Amino acid sequence: RTRIMSSLATRAASAGKLMSNQAWLRAGLVRREGGSAWRALRSSPSGATRVVRCATTSLRSLTSGALAVPEDAGPSSREWALADLVDLEKYPIVEKGAKFETLAKANKDALAKDGFCVLRGFLRPEAVQAMLDEITEVSAGCFVVERSANPWGEHPDKYAKAKSKTIAEDHPKRKGLDTSAGVVTYNELRTAGPLRTLYAHDGVLEFLTHIAGTTAPLCRHADELAACTASVLDAGHALEWAFVPTPLAATVLLQAAARGGGVEVLPRIFEKVEAGDPQATEVIRTILDASEVQEEIRSLGMDFPLREVLEDMDEDSGAIWFGSGPLAVQSLPLKPGDMLLAAGASCMLRVTTVDPKAGFRFSQELDRSTEANSVDAPGGIDTAHISGVLWFETDPTRVLSLGERKARFGRKSAKAPRPLPDAEDD
Repeated sequence: RTRIMSSLATRAASAGKLMSNQAWLRAGLVRREGGSAWRALRSSPSGATRVVRCATTSLRSLTSGALAVPEDAGPSSREWALADLVDLEKYPIVEKGAKFETLAKANKDALAKDGFCVLRGFLRPEAVQAMLDEITEVSAGCFVVERSANPWGEHPDKYAKAKSKTIAEDHPKRKGLDTSAGVVTYNELRTAGPLRTLYAHDGVLEFLTHIAGTTAPLCRHADELAACTASVLDAGHALEWAFVPTPLAATVLLQAAARGGGVEVLPRIFEKVEAGDPQATEVIRTILDASEVQEEIRSLGMDFPLREVLEDMDEDSGAIWFGSGPLAVQSLPLKPGDMLLAAGASCMLRVTTVDPKAGFRFSQELDRSTEANSVDAPGGIDTAHISGVLWFETDPTRVLSLGERKARFGRKSAKAPRPLPDAEDD
């Protein structure tokens, strides 16, 4: 099978010149003649301006400029009670009884079936705003991770050597997609701030343990950087397809992106592909290929849903692999205050690229497109996708390796200063 990466080799060597769109068509992956993606690549002007990522030096506020990073992310002046943070009428997580058992069982069953579930409206609006305010404050100048990784969190070069016979040449572990996001680490969040207070509450831990169904009880992550984090996806940033690296991750959406930044999930696929299920392996491989085509189309200033790209790659696959079913990608319409629970070694998730603004749209009626808008200073904290992530383990002693910390947070310890762009950390 012709791989997308072979078509990337046709990209002109001169800096800034776009790859020939015809190369995508020759690659045979976008092959449904007349489809949206096919026509977009065929007809887009060769000089279309690429949508660029925001500078990694800072995450700007469009209204007030970059805010200074607090020297001490210590206790805040307000004390947060659980009732201030969680809608306890909807989610009576500390009151054992029939309502608690019904709530826990429904979400436990969903997590066991699909590898994820959504607690809608879990956080109170004032808690969402307080968490957002804190992350907005401390995220200015935060580390922006930019790396290529496969869904297992590994660099695909690990399997690139010709002598590597452990997996097939077209196995999805050999495919890496670009992930980029601003990261706020555990030690940068205020000790008594709303997000860390939520994470530290024993009632929340007990409730999530009840739902998780793990063989050992959940515990909070022991890592000084990774225990509880926040992600800020500015213009051009994306969290590409990945499996959850811990037994449970609880993500609370605090601000939806102005455009893009959608959450998509492929239910409970990990065990199937690890067992060598050929259909599951093909599903992941196809979705990774389609996601790469989708990002190339986006870089030309256009935006087509993953389903349309899948349909243009294979007329039947859009219906089979997107929407519903055991091997179908689902889009999750999350709102601020929702909590997404994802089990480790189970489902595969991503947050799609945050777009600074609309580029140009392909006109189906006229079979032509208008010139792309140039983007000089995209994004900013006010239009970013912002979320907090609570990481849970079953091993109370597990911490990240120094290499994992360096790759995810740009430094190896909480004592090290925030890294400057392209700076090395000892």
